[in-house]
Amino acid sequence: MKSGKLIVSTLTATLLAGFALASQASEGAASTDHKARHEEMKAHMLERLKAADTNGDGMISRDEANAGLPQLAKHFDAIDTDKSGLITMQEFEAAMKGLHRRRHNALAHLDKDGDGLISRDEAQAAPRLAKHFDEIDTNKDGFLSKDELTAARTKMRDTIFARIDTDADGRISREEAARFPRLARHFDQIDANKDGYLTKEELRAAHSR
Repeated sequence: MKSGKLIVSTLTATLLAGFALASQASEGAASTDHKARHEEMKAHMLERLKAADTNGDGMISRDEANAGLPQLAKHFDAIDTDKSGLITMQEFEAAMKGLHRRRHNALAHLDKDGDGLISRDEAQAAPRLAKHFDEIDTNKDGFLSKDELTAARTKMRDTIFARIDTDADGRISREEAARFPRLARHFDQIDANKDGYLTKEELRAAHSR
């Protein structure tokens, strides 16, 4: 399973491929907290789209994407399905749904028997997941559940965050981020409240984007 295209790839490069399988907020079994976080991230993205739409026409031009949404600009032609030179909200939402389907299909691809669990044999199709199978399989039943994958992903993120947050104040300063060039390069984009620090919430929102 490959994770989506992320702004904070420095932080996520060491996440196991299978971790993202449990992150889909639109699944019926998603928790209330997960749904709330999904809505928060969606609202944040809509705010960024509105800010990027400098002429207020309800669409994003290539110039607007280049100026305010570099990750969107990178995939502009793929999202602009009618080749009008403008990305509408409908095209953007369709692209997001397509990303969700690809991630969901990746789970189905690993879960060969369709039982909702990843066995040790099934995990062999994702070598990095297989490598950490025993660590993720906390109940030692020989299978990886969505809950176990989610817990492992959270643990990995917290470990990486703590490594960057050298003064352990629960935030990543610009100086701390400087040791990670790609994170430093996107610091201002991730720092949603512009306080000069990156929180776990801001990084999680950037990860989803």
